[in-house]
Amino acid sequence: MSTNAPPFDPLHPTPEQQDDMTAGYLAAGGGGPKPDLASIAYEHGWRMRRNDMAGVTDDDQWELARRWREERG
Repeated sequence: MSTNAPPFDPLHPTPEQQDDMTAGYLAAGGGGPKPDLASIAYEHGWRMRRNDMAGVTDDDQWELARRWREERG
């Protein structure tokens, strides 16, 4: 499926994406639903906080951890 969405890499976010990830992470702590039109970065931050609160690690988090370790040698 093709999309016109910009690329998003949580390990190398743009400043705007970093702000969106932070906003999503903080919003998820309030227990409310995420906005229907949230950015990909906001959704990522929101999902990561929900996972943190639930004490779970999903496949995307494991893959990000693997990539982070690989990039740092």
